[in-house]
Amino acid sequence: MFRGYWLTAIALGLTLATSAYADPVGYDPARQTNAHKKQAEQKHNSKPAPIVTIQNNVERIARALETSIPKPQTAKEKQDAADDLRAQKDMAKWANWMFWIGLAEVLATGLGIFLIYRTLKATWAAVNVAKDTAQRQLRAYVGITSGGAGIEQGKFKATLTLSNRGQTPAFNVHGAGIARFGAAYDAAWEDEFKSFGISTYLPPSGEIQLVVTEKIDVLNEAAASIDGGGTIFISGRMDYRDAFGVDRWITFRFTVAARDAGGRYRVGDCEDGNDAN
Repeated sequence: MFRGYWLTAIALGLTLATSAYADPVGYDPARQTNAHKKQAEQKHNSKPAPIVTIQNNVERIARALETSIPKPQTAKEKQDAADDLRAQKDMAKWANWMFWIGLAEVLATGLGIFLIYRTLKATWAAVNVAKDTAQRQLRAYVGITSGGAGIEQGKFKATLTLSNRGQTPAFNVHGAGIARFGAAYDAAWEDEFKSFGISTYLPPSGEIQLVVTEKIDVLNEAAASIDGGGTIFISGRMDYRDAFGVDRWITFRFTVAARDAGGRYRVGDCEDGNDAN
């Protein structure tokens, strides 16, 4: 509809422009002569006629107007546009689904990593338990298994048997001890421990003798008066290294009771002072 109006206006303009250059009706020799002169001048002049320029401009305007006027969509174009819109909606929907699927995969991966971590942690704990169990079953166990005491050459002498009851050797076995008389054990005596003078290797089921000697006057004549009361305490500490490279230690404390029928003092365990790692 608009195109028809524009073409009518263009045609009217073209008519007016043409009429402006047309000769009037009727014959006039003078005008005819002037017309011939004008034609001669136009032939001599190389510039295009104004009517041609106006016509070209009108055609360009018509083409521009024709291009700017939207064309009605065909059924196929409408279907293609609907298909494109549907495809874009489907892509948006699937993009939303892909986001949630990706998030679920990330959470599942995180859960898997956490479960792997827990499994590795439990496995490592089981390995450590197995290692500790093996060490407890196979390590060296050094301790005092027996002892006796008596008076020899005016001195009190206690002999203790140190043995390894474990399955593997004990290395660098050494220690110190002391014997003292008193109504109760005094922790200050530990500062006076005397070395046993040994540093030895002790195989499984192996034994060594520890000897503690003290002068009678140091024991306040305990050996002579023990039957009348008081207690002789024998205490000490032993250090060693087991086959697994772990440094071990034991502390021991014994009491000396009245003499037996053979004249030897009986060595008994003390409630306190016996410990080990």
